[in-house]
Amino acid sequence: MTNNEQDILEEIHTPNELSDIFGDKITGAELLQKNFDSVVLLLTTQNTGKWVYKFYKRISIEPLFYKQAKSDLLAKCRVILNEERKTALLLRYIEGRRLNSLKSQPDNLMEYARDIISKIATIKNPPFAERFDTYERWREYLQQNFEYIDKVSIKGLFKQINPDYINILKDSVTKIDWQVVFESPCGLINCDLHNENIFLMPDNTWKIIDWEMPCIGPSSVDMAGLLENLTLDPYQYLPREAVKMMNLVKLFLLVNDFDNKHEKIRLQDERLIFLRLSGVMG
Repeated sequence: MTNNEQDILEEIHTPNELSDIFGDKITGAELLQKNFDSVVLLLTTQNTGKWVYKFYKRISIEPLFYKQAKSDLLAKCRVILNEERKTALLLRYIEGRRLNSLKSQPDNLMEYARDIISKIATIKNPPFAERFDTYERWREYLQQNFEYIDKVSIKGLFKQINPDYINILKDSVTKIDWQVVFESPCGLINCDLHNENIFLMPDNTWKIIDWEMPCIGPSSVDMAGLLENLTLDPYQYLPREAVKMMNLVKLFLLVNDFDNKHEKIRLQDERLIFLRLSGVMG
C-alpha cells in the first residue's frame, strides 16, 4: 500500500461517524475499491439495509447532480461531505444485475445500449460539467482542453510521454470532420459509462451510478464508450468521427483528473493515455 493510499483511508468517515449520520448501527463494512484518491465501501446497517459509501478527493459535480437531477435511473443518494476536493456520498445499494454480468449476444447488448442511451436523455434538470453540443462549442471545448494540456506539460506532468504525440494529436484533430458527429441527437451524456455501473432491475428498468463528469454533447459519444466497454466494436455501429470524439473526451477527462502534485503519471494512467491517443490518431 502506498503512502497516498494509506492517507486516503485515514480521511474517510469512521464507523461511529457513519452510525451517527444514519441514526443506525453499522454492522458490516466491505472494501469494494481503493486507490490513491478514492475509497468505496459496502455498508450494512442494522435497520436501514445496505448502502455504498463513496469518498474521493477530486473536483466533481456529482453531489450537485444527485441533488438536482430527477430520474428513476438514479440511485437514492445522501451527500455527507461536499468540499472543493473532498466528496463523500451514501448511495442506496442497488439490488439489480450489473450489465457486465448479463450473458447476452451482441444484438441483445446493442439493444441494451440503445435503450440505456435513450433513457439518459430523459433525465430532467441535470447540471453538467461541460457543453459541446454544437460544432462551435466543440471547437471551444477543444481549445480550452489543449490549452490545459500545454499548461500541465510545461509543468512536467507529461515528461514520460514524447511531446511529439501531443503535437501529432493536435494536427490530427484539425483533419477530422466533426460536423458528422452532430448529426446524432445531443443532450445529457455521462461521458464515462462502464458496464459495472449499470444495473438491470427486476422490473426491466435501469439504474446508473457514477455521475462525476456529466456533459451536454452528442449521444453517440456515450454510445461509442458503452459499446467499447461491452467489448463491441463501436466502428461497426457508429461513424469513425464519433468514436474519435469519444476517445478525445476520455483523454481530456484523464488529463483533468490528474493533480499537479503528483511527480509522475501512474503506469495504468499512462497506458490509458496511449490508448486514447491512438484512438484519436489511428
